[in-house]
Amino acid sequence: MPLLHTVGCSSTYKSFSASFAFMRSETTEDYRWALKCIRQTMGEDWHPEVFLTDDETALMTAIKEVFPNTTNLLCAWHINKNLLKNHRGSFPKGKEGQSAWDQFLKAWNHVTYAATEDEFNARWDTFKNDAPPEAIEYYIERQWLPEKHRFVRAWTNKHRHLDHIVTSRGESAHYRIKGYINTSTGTLLTVFDSLEEAHENEFKEITTSIMQEKQRIEHKLSHKLFDNTRNRISNWALYHALDQHRKVIYAQIEGAEPLGPCSGAFEKTLGIPCRHTIAARLLLNQPLAMDDFIKQWVLQHPAKPSTSTSIIAKHQSLPELATRLTDASTLWAPHQCAAAEVQLTNIIETGGAVASGVKNPLQVVTKGRPKAKSAMIKRKRDEDVSTRRDPSAFEYVEALMGEKEDVPRRRKPYSCSRCGAEGHTARNRNCTGQGIVDTELPASTAPF
Repeated sequence: MPLLHTVGCSSTYKSFSASFAFMRSETTEDYRWALKCIRQTMGEDWHPEVFLTDDETALMTAIKEVFPNTTNLLCAWHINKNLLKNHRGSFPKGKEGQSAWDQFLKAWNHVTYAATEDEFNARWDTFKNDAPPEAIEYYIERQWLPEKHRFVRAWTNKHRHLDHIVTSRGESAHYRIKGYINTSTGTLLTVFDSLEEAHENEFKEITTSIMQEKQRIEHKLSHKLFDNTRNRISNWALYHALDQHRKVIYAQIEGAEPLGPCSGAFEKTLGIPCRHTIAARLLLNQPLAMDDFIKQWVLQHPAKPSTSTSIIAKHQSLPELATRLTDASTLWAPHQCAAAEVQLTNIIETGGAVASGVKNPLQVVTKGRPKAKSAMIKRKRDEDVSTRRDPSAFEYVEALMGEKEDVPRRRKPYSCSRCGAEGHTARNRNCTGQGIVDTELPASTAPF
């Protein structure tokens, strides 16, 4: 079952797992159901400002339907890897081809980093004239140019993405969660326990970091500019403001480059005062105010949501709930309607008593000594239980071009030395060739 893992960013710029959802598959219907569960948990009026994803059409469609006011940006790193997968073969192999490809990718990144729309148009015309026509006409113009507002800086800088233009934060969080799950053959209960443990540890780490920043004063942040925000705004945001302050001081040196006009991109994307705002504060001899920072950077203790209180607060009459149930069921899958029918029938037959949908697993008591670890080791040897991902398409292209020697390969299934079948070893009792012994000896070893 696919596991949808959404990742967020705390006030101290630490990652946290916002939600987990097991889905039947990765279709628009499944993503829509998972996102609706998130919206119902957080509140119907809640919506994130930015969703950063790869080019997953089903997920992007569901985000647009469930969160119409949310901006969906695309990961720049995945776009570059898609270019590699589709057009690296247009360049020769070896060092000469790699050098030409690097120049092509550098020119493409120069286009995507354009700060204004006019600058983007000028860079795009130059790139289009220099790049191979097959890469421009048949891929970039059709695939990525219509989505330029999702990854080109001239458009993404209009949204508060907190300096997230690649999904590396999410990939790191996925890797960490895999360390807790540890195996791909666990039950739903073992996976849930692992995710709960990971969530508890993340909560403790974020709470500890907030407490430390509330009590500890950084020497570099002792400037009077931060008198009203020190220990109230996260150090990550204050250090970015300090960097802007240094630019103001440097611009006052004779012969240095002046500040120039303010584009507003820094404050818009990060919610931190830029050098122009800081210059105005210094001119008025005033420290930075709390209102100069967005609420994202305020040091507040994260609160664990309570589902019981939220349900009580949103108490509704039964006829109104019945109407909502009827309207919502039109969008459900058949198995969801069947599950709801069973639960409602049980409530009616039991006189309003609600039974727990999840029961504790049955403890199976076996005779004799419990199985040793060797049984688990043998099972792991006979089947692939690793959580390691399969190689991506661009990694195969890199291996084909000879650019990487240590490209991860798809793990081959185990093969039996007795029957020759794949999926088990000769020690497996279910092997059809078990007990077959070759009675004919080679001529060189026959007895005299």
